[in-house]
Amino acid sequence: MIALSELVDLFDAISRLPDDQMDVAVLHYLCGIPDQRIPHVLGLSPAIAHAVDHHARATVEALLDAPDTRE
Repeated sequence: MIALSELVDLFDAISRLPDDQMDVAVLHYLCGIPDQRIPHVLGLSPAIAHAVDHHARATVEALLDAPDTRE
């Protein structure tokens, strides 16, 4: 049951990302699109897509490490 709870927390964190970060995270981590295809799919430069991915991962990590205030 812990794994399900962690998965729910992950999806909650991803849903709270800014739109551009959510787009990159969903395409890469949930849809499995390779890194090199994401800039083309989203119309971004490779450097911008990489930076957005970096920020998305940092934001998700921070959200998952934050104390749970939903209760």
